[in-house]
Amino acid sequence: YIIYNEKDNLQERRFTAAHEIGHILLGHLFSTPTSQQEKEIREQEADIFAAFLLAPVCVIQALKLQTPEEIQSVCNMPYQYAESYFEYQNHIYNNNVLSLLEHKTNIQFLPYIYSVNQNR
Repeated sequence: YIIYNEKDNLQERRFTAAHEIGHILLGHLFSTPTSQQEKEIREQEADIFAAFLLAPVCVIQALKLQTPEEIQSVCNMPYQYAESYFEYQNHIYNNNVLSLLEHKTNIQFLPYIYSVNQNR
C-alpha cells in the first residue's frame, strides 16, 4: 500500500506516490536501516527515483525546458524537486552524459514531446 495525505495538492501526492514506488523498487522494504545516515540515504534515493520517474532527463532536454517552473508545470511535480532536478539535469546536459537507455526512452516519448511542443 502507498499512503499519502489527501490534503496535499496533486503535485505533492504524485511525488509521494513516485517516492514510495521508489522505495519498493529499490528494495528498501526488505531490511531496516541500521543508522540515521542509512535512512537519509534511502530517502534521497527514493526522491531521486521519483524525480527521474516524473521528469525523465531526455524528455526535459527534448522539450527544452529552461526553468524549474517549466519542469514543475510540464511534469506536474512540486517546485522544490523541480528546482533540484533542474540543476542536476543541467549538469547532465552540459557534460553530454545521456545513456543509451535515456536515448531509447526519448524515442518512446517522442509522441508526447511532439504534443507538448505543439501546445506551447
